[in-house]
Amino acid sequence: MPIIPRANPKSSNASSLVFFSRLFFSRRTGMCRKCIGRNRRSILLIVTLYLLYGEFFSSCGPHSKYGFIETTACHKNALPREDWKTFKFGFNFLLNRPQRGGKRCFVSSKDEKTSGFCACDGYKVAGLRNCGDGVEIDCEKACREEITRSRSKDTRRRRCEKQLAGKEECPLKRVFEERPNGYENVMKNTKRMHAMFKKVVVKSMPTGFSFTLPRDRRRATLKRDFVLAGERLAKAQVEEIHGKTEAFVKNVEEEMNAMETNIEDYFENQRGIVIVGGSKYSIKTSYWIAVHAVRRAKSRLPIELWFPANELPSCEDIEDLRELGVIVRSFSELGDALNFASKGKRKPSRFAYKLLALTFSSFKETLSIDADNLVLKDPETKLFESNEYKTTGAVLWRDFWRDSSAPDARLALFGDENAPSWPKFTHESGQMLVDKRKHWNALFLALYFNAFDHIFYPLFGGFMGIGDKEVFAVALRYFNDDFFIVPHDPDHVGIRDGSNGNIFGNTMLHRDLHGDPLFLHANKGKMTNHVPYDADFSSSKYIRRWEESAFLGSKVVHVINEATGEHDFEKWIFDIVSKNKCKFGDASNAYYDILSEESGRGILLDGIYLNDYLENPGVWFLHRNLHS
Repeated sequence: MPIIPRANPKSSNASSLVFFSRLFFSRRTGMCRKCIGRNRRSILLIVTLYLLYGEFFSSCGPHSKYGFIETTACHKNALPREDWKTFKFGFNFLLNRPQRGGKRCFVSSKDEKTSGFCACDGYKVAGLRNCGDGVEIDCEKACREEITRSRSKDTRRRRCEKQLAGKEECPLKRVFEERPNGYENVMKNTKRMHAMFKKVVVKSMPTGFSFTLPRDRRRATLKRDFVLAGERLAKAQVEEIHGKTEAFVKNVEEEMNAMETNIEDYFENQRGIVIVGGSKYSIKTSYWIAVHAVRRAKSRLPIELWFPANELPSCEDIEDLRELGVIVRSFSELGDALNFASKGKRKPSRFAYKLLALTFSSFKETLSIDADNLVLKDPETKLFESNEYKTTGAVLWRDFWRDSSAPDARLALFGDENAPSWPKFTHESGQMLVDKRKHWNALFLALYFNAFDHIFYPLFGGFMGIGDKEVFAVALRYFNDDFFIVPHDPDHVGIRDGSNGNIFGNTMLHRDLHGDPLFLHANKGKMTNHVPYDADFSSSKYIRRWEESAFLGSKVVHVINEATGEHDFEKWIFDIVSKNKCKFGDASNAYYDILSEESGRGILLDGIYLNDYLENPGVWFLHRNLHS
């Protein structure tokens, strides 16, 4: 299905509160203050009364205090254009309400460019509208009808505080005690291997790198992206990267050859899955769903769930995870992890955790998946038993994007900025399958890249791919190791924009080696536990995360359900979260979290348009199909 270039959305009117705050508090308005002179207090009083009137007295009526909330993507189920969390001044944040700048009470039927809904009192929703619906919306009237219709229903919020009371982080000593027999050796081996890695890094480059990169690459602008601006590293800097990388590889090989124990003996278990968790509520909900998805697929593979220091789950949750075949591990077991590389001056990127968990897990053969990545079928039969994996020992997947690496990265590592082994596409690290016995050298080189992420992340990818995505793939190619790239491009799954037909996507659908759907990676807008208390899945008002995709259109829903064997896989997710609502996440007082729970609609959708990035960095499968 073709993707049509999208027009830039019309910007919303600036909030009066933002305007006045800038007027009175900006550093650039010294002249204004002098002009105000003796009347400053009077003007401030007038402005304050105006703002109070707007906050407390101005409304669309007694049933619709907040009016029409305009949404992105020309879709009634997308996130609002003006998110209250970005509102820095005024009462909105403190009083837990949506931003009200540019509030609307009425939408004309002739308005073809407006989508959204009316936010009614009592966290009700009415007047839902996509762009081009040709529907006239009067928020006061719509809210009055909705409130009257639902008055008989019990809308009292069932909060989680009582169930969450006393669920503090489990002490590390207790975490160790909860593990199965034999994990004492696993922990000893983990510490010994990490100590060896640390020793090699310090020996190879005791002072780190002597330079920093010209500029950041985290935004798609020529002003910030030094590669797009055509800037290059100095010859001495390229030679420093080359020399220190070679020294590291040499020292790793020497240390490995000097080890008394075979590398295979450091890993106690044969096969397993590794996930990195965390205490943030969206990550917490995600990893619980991911674990249940693995077990729903009838997979018996053991799972190691790794947590950063001070982010461990409660002892009760650890018990429940153990019943699901999950072993909780902590990066505290690795000491200072990657922090030693900068001597404590720079905190390592959170992206680095994934490779640490993969490398130092107890499994010889490891499938690493992100916490927001859902397995649709048993990966053991689909991946571990495949001939391609058994032959090469590593399977990787493509991302959406074309290669955006710096020429100096290829020059420093391969001696040629047009190195033929460097791919023209990028890799997706949401899932990686590795036999560590075959690729230990590449894993340690990838850890080295992670230890100096401020150098290698920007060299390996631009703003749409910056992070850990490319480090293992680059390391494999550095050693000329055999590995397999799944030959199927990821599909872009989400909802369809009501104005131009493009997919506003929130999830990547990845396939196995033979083209069957295997992973759903929620790469935009994480799943949370703030699902509705009473949801009617047959209603058009309920927000479904997956409606259409770039490749399959509306058939994608059937494809997902068929792959999982579920009548409705999205309903399976809803049911598992509903049953464990207070376990999977914390209570929230955020306006839109409460709205999603009490309105019965569900969680508003975030997403991206692939066609926003046709040129920079470029969508790989579109570029390949259009320009091959």
